[in-house]
Amino acid sequence: MDEVGRGTTVKDGLAIAFATVHHLVSKNQCRALFATHFHELTDMLGCSKSYKGSHVFEHVAFFCTSVDEVEASVVFSYYSNLTQGIGKPFGIFLQRQTRRQP
Repeated sequence: MDEVGRGTTVKDGLAIAFATVHHLVSKNQCRALFATHFHELTDMLGCSKSYKGSHVFEHVAFFCTSVDEVEASVVFSYYSNLTQGIGKPFGIFLQRQTRRQP
């Protein structure tokens, strides 16, 4: 699934993301990779310093991408690495790279 909740408000999108994870964990009981830009979702799932959820989400682990920027003359290369934890949003970084006003 991709672009679920596109065109909705942030609260609606967050509710859709939470409901999707809840359904995957409690009903499907499957292994899944769930990517989202809603960082608030980690709080809703009870994420702790061990990067695990709590209660019904105790088997949910959190991973993030980190981006290493390599500058060679005018070419920028980005390498994405998946590590355990919760990442930071890159929206402001990308906005600065394109020199657009927020």
